[in-house]
Amino acid sequence: MVFLVLGIVKTAMGMPSGGPGESMGYRVGYGVGEAIPSLLAVAAVWLVVGGIVYLSFLRSGGLTFGQAIFNWPVVVMAAFVALLFVV
Repeated sequence: MVFLVLGIVKTAMGMPSGGPGESMGYRVGYGVGEAIPSLLAVAAVWLVVGGIVYLSFLRSGGLTFGQAIFNWPVVVMAAFVALLFVV
């Protein structure tokens, strides 16, 4: 959900105003190109924090990497980083 919202918002923010010779496909493509670096940065932060959570719970056992990535504190932190990219 975080990636979906960030991708849509950053694509809309990156779309240039339409000139007389520009098609809608060009504008959407340009907006997506502007959104990709933000999405990659959020994904990198999300994976690093998820990895730290995984390693910290590895000693106690019973936690897979997928559970660590989609743990609520990790998702909230990724949403906060995504919010910083939107503002």
